[in-house]
Amino acid sequence: MELKEDIVLESRTKGEVNEIINKSYTAEKVKLSYGDDILYKVNVGDVWLGTLKKGNFQQ
Repeated sequence: MELKEDIVLESRTKGEVNEIINKSYTAEKVKLSYGDDILYKVNVGDVWLGTLKKGNFQQ
């Protein structure tokens, strides 16, 4: 699992890895060319898709 490798490589702390795992709303096993891995899906925000009518934009 790459997240555990991140701890060993010191690119993430154990706390950061636990936060990612705890914040994820789902996890799925994915098959990669070099083996299986776990993909953690985390909601990081919302995206506005659409348009504003002229005159409705406020700063």
